[in-house]
Amino acid sequence: METLMDWADALKSGDPNNVTDLYGEGALLLATLEAKPLVGPQEIFPYFVNLAKKDGLHALWVGEPEEVADGVFAGLYRFVWNGGAVEARYTFVVEDGEIVHHHSSEMP
Repeated sequence: METLMDWADALKSGDPNNVTDLYGEGALLLATLEAKPLVGPQEIFPYFVNLAKKDGLHALWVGEPEEVADGVFAGLYRFVWNGGAVEARYTFVVEDGEIVHHHSSEMP
C-alpha cells in the first residue's frame, strides 16, 4: 500500500515525473480521463502532464485501499482540483514497488 500513498503524494506534487516514475517499464494505465490504453512511461507521462494543468489537483481515497490479492488494490477515490472533481473507482497492481497495472474509471 506504500506505493499507492506515494502515488497520491506524487500526484499532489504537480510534477508528472514524480507520478510516472512509479510506473514500471511495461505498465498499463487505463486512465479516468483518457479514451485509449497507455502503455509504458513514455505514453503515461503525457497523460500526467495534462492532468497536472488542473490547479490544486489531488486524489482523496474514499476509505482505505483494499488489498484484494497480493499486490492488487481496489477501491474508490476522488480527484479534486480548483473548480472541479471526479469520482472514480480504481484497481492498482503493484509488483516490487512499481505500478504495473492501473485501471481508473469515472463513476457512472
